[in-house]
Amino acid sequence: MKVRRRGTAVVIALVFGMLLLQMGIVYINILRSSKPQTSRIDERSRVEFLANGLIELALLKFRFLPTDFYASYDAAFSPAIPVSNRNNAYLRSFIEDPVFTVHEQVEDSLLGNVVYNAQISDMILHTVATSTWWGVQALEIRATVTFTSPEAENISRTVTKVYRIDRTSTAPVN
Repeated sequence: MKVRRRGTAVVIALVFGMLLLQMGIVYINILRSSKPQTSRIDERSRVEFLANGLIELALLKFRFLPTDFYASYDAAFSPAIPVSNRNNAYLRSFIEDPVFTVHEQVEDSLLGNVVYNAQISDMILHTVATSTWWGVQALEIRATVTFTSPEAENISRTVTKVYRIDRTSTAPVN
């Protein structure tokens, strides 16, 4: 009787081992087929993190130098300035700061060697009312990220954030 029990245990161990081997093969096939989706999620998250970082830098520059932005924005879009005298060169130089341009090369096992080019493309000021000079405004900041995917297609993504700006005067009151 003892011989039969040992033989049965070996058979059960072999069957259990075969089941584990088959489940392992199925799991590896699932991982292999889900790789493109994982790389797309990885691409999307990297693009959003890079764009959000640039947008935060642009917001910090705006908070640090608000008068420069308002002066350049007024020179480009103020209704008080005749259309022939409007110039957006100052606004473009505020937006196209070299700090707001990133060329990042990433080597990854999923994506390969990818070069991300990111820059702030627009900073737009929205006012609640056209006659309101001081008060609540919204600052829209857009960042554009371009890169070449592993499938050799050029991809461009734009991330937009809108911030509420309370514009108040800091001049002393008499």
